[in-house]
Amino acid sequence: FLPAGVNMNNLGGGPLTVANGGTGASTAGGAKTNLGFTTKYSEDIGDGSAKVFVITHNLGSRDVIVQVRQTASPYAVVEPDIEMTSTNTITLRFNKAPTSAQYRVTVIG
Repeated sequence: FLPAGVNMNNLGGGPLTVANGGTGASTAGGAKTNLGFTTKYSEDIGDGSAKVFVITHNLGSRDVIVQVRQTASPYAVVEPDIEMTSTNTITLRFNKAPTSAQYRVTVIG
């Protein structure tokens, strides 16, 4: 038994549409986009000398939310200048160079 709108022609002929219970995509990234999922990317930053960090998140969008916090207690949020440089990168600019792995950046999009 197949649900209404699903037939053998659209089961084997490419991605199953969202309307028919599929994702409309052939990759996990495409499926997440079609279904409205968000994804996140995180990494520690800081090396004691650099004040500018280009973070490659590969989320495919400038419509991202960025948070930078300390990696040690009290885990406070800090606010560097943030640029959505491209659809896959952001740039963080600090007034003072962070120490080694002082901060953790998380990008959600």
